[in-house]
Amino acid sequence: MRPIIIKAGETADMKGFKMIEENNVADGVVTKSVVEETKLPPRSAAIQVVYILFSILAAIIILRVILVGAGANPANGFVDFIYNISEPFVKPFLTMFDREIIYKVGRFEYESIIALIVYGIVAAIIASILRIGRRTNV
Repeated sequence: MRPIIIKAGETADMKGFKMIEENNVADGVVTKSVVEETKLPPRSAAIQVVYILFSILAAIIILRVILVGAGANPANGFVDFIYNISEPFVKPFLTMFDREIIYKVGRFEYESIIALIVYGIVAAIIASILRIGRRTNV
């Protein structure tokens, strides 16, 4: 860490810095402050993995909502791929409403949106648990 010298009359944003030396002369003739840059703890790799996995899952579920809403043909390879990948994550929520699921007919899939919200909350809780104990006072 390289010390930074702040001379008389200068100001600095002190966020991310800590004071290590301060010299003052009466009547404001000379004032010198030396601060040291502090490093905030980096995000845990595990927290980053949680957010990356949630982002990928969210993208797949959002793509599913768009395809179901547009009435995409499930016989298409790409559409079938998205439906098959997203189904295990959306399936627990598909029976929340008494509606028959008919593909090729455009409909708004509320269940997928609810799944997205639930998985987002779960990801935030997991990240919060992983973050416990990593907080430091700066």
